Amino acid sequence: MALDSVILSKVASELKQELIASYIDRINMPARDIVLLSFRTRNGPKKILISARSGMSRIHLTENEYENPAQPISYCMLLRKYLSGGRVKDISSVENERMIFMVFAVLDEKGDRVELKLSIEMMGRYSNIILINEQNRIIDALRHIDPEQSDKRRIFPGVEFTMPPVQNKLPFTTTETNLLIEEITKQPKPLSDAILSVVAGISPVVCYEISYAVNMWDVYADRLDDGHKILLRLKIDDTKKAAADKDTELYIIYDGGDPTEYSFIPLRHYLPLLMERFDSVSKMLDRYYTEREREGLRQLRSAGLKKQINTLLERVIRRQHSREEELNQTDKADRAKLYGELLTVNLHSLEKGMNSVTLFNYYDDNSVEIPLDAMRTPNQNAQRYYREYRKLTTAQSILVDLLEQGRQEIEYLKSVQYEVEMAVTEDEFLAIREELHHAGYLKAYKLKDKRSKRKTSDFLNYITSDGFKVLVGRNNSANERLTLRTAEKTDLWFHVKQGGGGHTVLLLENRTPTDLALTEAALIAAFNSIHKQGGQTAVDYTEIRHVKKAAGQRSGMVVYTNQKTIYVKPDKYTVDLLLEKPQQ
Repeated sequence: MALDSVILSKVASELKQELIASYIDRINMPARDIVLLSFRTRNGPKKILISARSGMSRIHLTENEYENPAQPISYCMLLRKYLSGGRVKDISSVENERMIFMVFAVLDEKGDRVELKLSIEMMGRYSNIILINEQNRIIDALRHIDPEQSDKRRIFPGVEFTMPPVQNKLPFTTTETNLLIEEITKQPKPLSDAILSVVAGISPVVCYEISYAVNMWDVYADRLDDGHKILLRLKIDDTKKAAADKDTELYIIYDGGDPTEYSFIPLRHYLPLLMERFDSVSKMLDRYYTEREREGLRQLRSAGLKKQINTLLERVIRRQHSREEELNQTDKADRAKLYGELLTVNLHSLEKGMNSVTLFNYYDDNSVEIPLDAMRTPNQNAQRYYREYRKLTTAQSILVDLLEQGRQEIEYLKSVQYEVEMAVTEDEFLAIREELHHAGYLKAYKLKDKRSKRKTSDFLNYITSDGFKVLVGRNNSANERLTLRTAEKTDLWFHVKQGGGGHTVLLLENRTPTDLALTEAALIAAFNSIHKQGGQTAVDYTEIRHVKKAAGQRSGMVVYTNQKTIYVKPDKYTVDLLLEKPQQ
């Protein structure tokens, strides 16, 4: 990841501008390695997220909401004890280190004003959040490190706080460019690796971007000619300027709609992938890590439920195949009827004890051999074929109904698969479990926290480029509520032609829909479906008046007529721009 000291210096500068002299209002920990600090500022409430999660460590302003555990984490209680009501005195980054210090003025237990410091360290698996007193001793830390774990740095209560071991590298922003180039070009390794081994303060992706600007093949540093060295000097100077510029532009790289990398300079070596530009480092980090963590958290929460649904779906599909084979067997019904009829017509020429008989079939002017039971009379053999015919005919009728029920069941379970793909929060997964329980698939799912009942899931809200509102159901119960109770009869209903997806409604509000609104609503429907990562997708749309729920169908399952079809390609970036942001 590209979280380096340059990015953190920009974060510290932004946080200082927004939070200096503000007061801590609330302290929460939604997870054991994430701290949320809410502040009262001159410009209204602000909130920062501090994460010490390996691979996801960072600090930035955030507008996202997070679920808090029913029982506060012990480290959260400690921070509340020491920092609640504290005033922000200073926020600073550490040159060439992935660290930020936050200094607070607080009242101690005696009522005296003291200064406490948070050391926020974002160093992979060594990431930490350390509370330090005025005597520079550790009050406590999120992660303790004792002498058995490290002989270089100890982190536990009462120990004097020390800085991490210094790297034997040249500071990028303060070292003369000539010296940087001199040391880099001594290295017998690819240029990007040489820069990373010599320079402190910039991430591997920035090192590679510098190398790419010099030579796209990442030539060996000790083999650079004079022309390459000139390019290297120019790129280093440009990167230094971007690092020092407070108003520099920031970028996130997207690959297939997913955020891949970010930086304080354009990453040309990722072209032609999409680059989104930001004017705030907090907005960039919040967007990037929210997307990354949402997917990781979703996978963690959905793993067990997804396995259960897949098992249910496989079971239904196997049963469906078995019924299809049985239905194929019922093709023998017409033959049994024919045998019974031919035997009845020819009873006068048959005798008991015959194992078979060849009779003329007057339907096709051919002879047919009919197996007989030698222990039965000719009439008993005829009645046996008639009984077989009635049995097969009844079975055929039942199997046709069962196959239709199975088809609906498969369609329903696939829609639940989509719900699981879309769900992120505990409440959303609980709603799916409750739905499956009411449908008879799962036993009752008991709430661990019974303090309040789960709220009904809201719709996703979008605004098309020309101002039409679009609503999308987040699960089957929300789909049914949106389509059958919320939307007007003249509003337009969208759904992917094949597979699970959210019911999508374009609210017309007595207006005529534009071609742009229709296309963007179809794009939203395609993205909020199992085809979100696919290519060209067929999306049907029709007026709500033509969407019905047939008797006996499960929640969210409907039939529709009078539809038209639009073909679109799901695009996460475009759909995200249309998503209506919640009011703060």
